[in-house]
Amino acid sequence: MSVFDRRRLAPSVFKLDVERMRQGWYSDKYFINIARTLAELARQGYRFGGSADDLSDLDKDLSNVDVGSIEVEMQWFPRRAPSTVVVGVDKALAMLRECTGHFDDEGRFVNTFDALEVWAVQDGTEAPYEGDPATSPR
Repeated sequence: MSVFDRRRLAPSVFKLDVERMRQGWYSDKYFINIARTLAELARQGYRFGGSADDLSDLDKDLSNVDVGSIEVEMQWFPRRAPSTVVVGVDKALAMLRECTGHFDDEGRFVNTFDALEVWAVQDGTEAPYEGDPATSPR
């Protein structure tokens, strides 16, 4: 729930419209199209066939990357000094917990949240501004 008690709020607290969220009602259509495209590519066994200068530091043959099962890392950066107070994490986690998955052939939702590895700070965490990530050295 916060930096004070280190307890998360239950998804039921947020009164999420889970059924419609699972169907993409609150998503921009390009998210749904990307998910469908990646799922189909994974089903076909498609592998990455191009080049990616941004990934040149990886010690991997990119032609072996299963594009339908790519791991995603997300992070964000405060834009102003001196810092930002992080909020909304528990709600974002509730959305992930309730809506991560897919519909099976019979139209039943199969929740796959347990397959995710999620690291998240507590609401109320202070995130210091450390410069513009686009111009800062890695």
